[in-house]
Amino acid sequence: VARSLGASGFGHASALYTLLMMMSAVTLSFQIVASKFIARNSDTTARTQIYASMLRRAWQTGLGIMVVLAVGSPYLTSYFNLPQRHDLILLAVATGVYIPLGVRRGRMQGCCEFGSLGLNLVVEVAVKFGGALLFLKLGMGVTGVMLAVMLSIVAAYLVGIPGAAYRAMPGLIKIAPFGEGMQAILYFIGQVILSNLDILLVKHFFPPSEAGIYAAVAL
Repeated sequence: VARSLGASGFGHASALYTLLMMMSAVTLSFQIVASKFIARNSDTTARTQIYASMLRRAWQTGLGIMVVLAVGSPYLTSYFNLPQRHDLILLAVATGVYIPLGVRRGRMQGCCEFGSLGLNLVVEVAVKFGGALLFLKLGMGVTGVMLAVMLSIVAAYLVGIPGAAYRAMPGLIKIAPFGEGMQAILYFIGQVILSNLDILLVKHFFPPSEAGIYAAVAL
C-alpha cells in the first residue's frame, strides 16, 4: 500500500488509520467486558441479555463518537494536514461500526467460539487488504484505502451475527459498573497511545512526504 500511494499518500492513510487504532481502545474495552460477563454465565437467556445490553451500549457509544469525528472533521483535517475531508467521514463511519464489533467478538470469546473469532479476524483483514489493492488499482488513492477499511469492519460485523438464540431480545439488564468499564478503557488507551501517538504527532509537525516515510519505517 505504501508503494502504491507514495510517501505523502501513505502518510495521510497512516494518520487516518492511526486515529481508528486510537478508537480501538473503546472497542477492545467492550470486547473484554462482554467476554468476561458472558463467560461468567452458562445460562443462554442470561448470556443473551448481556449480549443485547452490551451491543446497545456499544452502538450508542459508537454513534456518539462517529458524530464527534464527523463534526470535528474540518479541524482534524487541518491539524493533520489531510487533503480530503471526506476521508475522515469514512473513518467516522468505520468507527461507529467498529465499537459494536467488539461486543460481537466478546460474545465469541466468552462462549469459547474461537474458530468463529478467528474467522471473523481473517474476514476483516482479507476484505481490508483485498479492497485496498482493488481500489488503489482503480486510482482511488487514500479514499480507496479508507473505503476498504470501512468495508472490512462492516463485513466483520455482518459475519459475526450470532445464532438465533442470541438474536432474541429477552430484555436489557444492567451489566457492569461504570468503573469496571473505565478500567478497561484506560488500560487500552495506554496501550494504543504508546503504540500509535508518534504517527499523529509526526503527521502534524512534518511535511507530508517526510511523515509518510516515517510512518513506513515505524511500521
